[in-house]
Amino acid sequence: MKINIGGILDMSTVDYPGKVSSVVFFCGCNFRCPFCYNVSLVRGEACEEVEVEEVVKKIKGFKEFIDSVTITGGEPTLQEEGLKELCVRLKNMKLLVKLDTNGYRPEVLKELVKLVDFVSLDVKAPPDKYNFLSGIECELQKIKKSIEILKNSGIDYELRTTVVPGVNDGVDDIKKLCEFIGKVKCYVLQQFRPEGGTLDPKFSETEKMDRNRLWELAKVAKSFGLNVKIRTEEDGERVVE
Repeated sequence: MKINIGGILDMSTVDYPGKVSSVVFFCGCNFRCPFCYNVSLVRGEACEEVEVEEVVKKIKGFKEFIDSVTITGGEPTLQEEGLKELCVRLKNMKLLVKLDTNGYRPEVLKELVKLVDFVSLDVKAPPDKYNFLSGIECELQKIKKSIEILKNSGIDYELRTTVVPGVNDGVDDIKKLCEFIGKVKCYVLQQFRPEGGTLDPKFSETEKMDRNRLWELAKVAKSFGLNVKIRTEEDGERVVE
């Protein structure tokens, strides 16, 4: 079976929390987030169709240096059958598997939680800004359903929001987000960084999210009784006490 990918990163220490991971980049996306920096993956540029077997062989070549594989995009769940086959093959290699997703295909996620060890689900914005920051007319019930699937899955997971200056960086934004997601295992606020270009060129001119402001917003999320982390270029990942 073939999958459409933009490449494979041999080794990463930042994509799977606490693990050394290879990263497989799936092409295509059902969102058009204006601040997205994976422009070529979303548009399907510089992508190629390869056999799952070819991906597995490449990962076998550096298996002694990794303990996991992160599958990201784009949106991997759009290639449901190829994604499932890849997950099964990786699990047979005794590797941990992490999936990054926007949560917009809960019916696929429901099957995938049986095949992976960790899921990072991107929650783009509070409900009133979701259409703008996802770039589509978004059915929020799909996101809510995916969150509930993760809560009941028994696997490790995190919800994460990329905080963009002037867009979703208000205290009210974070409060609405926390009300939307409810009690989850881990909530991560990520620093927006425009380096390398964005899907909407205007966001390339937006300032990087200030880490001190991000810390303040994380404390707002913490007040909802959540386990909260922040991820920044300057400090990496930090737990909010």
